[in-house]
Amino acid sequence: MSSLRVDACTTTPWLYDGESQTLVTYDDGSSFKTKGQFVGTYGVGGFEMFEIAHDYNNLLVDEESRPGRRIRTTVD
Repeated sequence: MSSLRVDACTTTPWLYDGESQTLVTYDDGSSFKTKGQFVGTYGVGGFEMFEIAHDYNNLLVDEESRPGRRIRTTVD
């Protein structure tokens, strides 16, 4: 696996292994905050995440549920 890299726009961490052609991306507190700021700045209706079952100590949920932020969850 390659070394950890971070997308310059979204601050999303990612790794790519060219030998196995495996790409791994995930959100951390920094990328979640950046995406939340984008939503607020540009008046976007929100953003979606696939799942947060392994959100250790609610790191991601806490980042977006601070006062002044709105977080809503839906389950299909």
